[in-house]
Amino acid sequence: MSKEFYTKFESCIWKATRNLIRDYSELEHLQSGGSNLGNFLERSKIKTKEILLRELELARASNISDKLEKIPVEDGTHYFISEIDGLENFARAWPFFGFGVLALTINYGKIGKMSAILSFPGLMQNFFAETGSGAWSEKLGDRADGSQIRLRARKNFDPKNAFVNKQFAELNDKDFNVRDFHCELFDITCLASGRFDAIKINGQNLFAAITAEVFAIESGAMFERLENGDVVAGHISLVKKEN
Repeated sequence: MSKEFYTKFESCIWKATRNLIRDYSELEHLQSGGSNLGNFLERSKIKTKEILLRELELARASNISDKLEKIPVEDGTHYFISEIDGLENFARAWPFFGFGVLALTINYGKIGKMSAILSFPGLMQNFFAETGSGAWSEKLGDRADGSQIRLRARKNFDPKNAFVNKQFAELNDKDFNVRDFHCELFDITCLASGRFDAIKINGQNLFAAITAEVFAIESGAMFERLENGDVVAGHISLVKKEN
């Protein structure tokens, strides 16, 4: 695979991840639900954003933003960072929380290439995908060659026994096996790694929606946009019925 994007920005991600790993380990010393916890979480959010913005600038990334409200029209590569997704999980010391960096290369006003890195400090794992290069995962701390694992969406399964996220299950009244991790970015990786057979992502969260697109396509899943702007991705037998 082409590792140019991941290799260039892995260290940027790691510095922010390392900060969150430290904060995650300190949560047990805080009283759940107290004002100290709220202040702690806010400081952690701000610090993570500051680290990412600083490190991306040092890595000579241009057109950096901490908000993705609409797809840029200016040609060039644009970089976006996400908020911490799954913050409630983080507050409870559950490992299903993370953040990401998304790069969009715009050619003649349209997206020509998408690259994304998602980091989950509580799980000590990174996920990355790039247009034409596949989707991969890497356990943090394992720097040996070949430590990346190629992600593949599940192809063979019984539709009556499908695993989906809560948002997808709410599209109809079918009996799915529902898992609710309260973290859309983690739902995306569950689809790409075959843990989920279909997911729905809120289209108003443009960062997650575009990230879902590149991970779905590069892991071999189907991706569709619904009329209301939300997106669904997964096995064709499930996604086509919802479009």
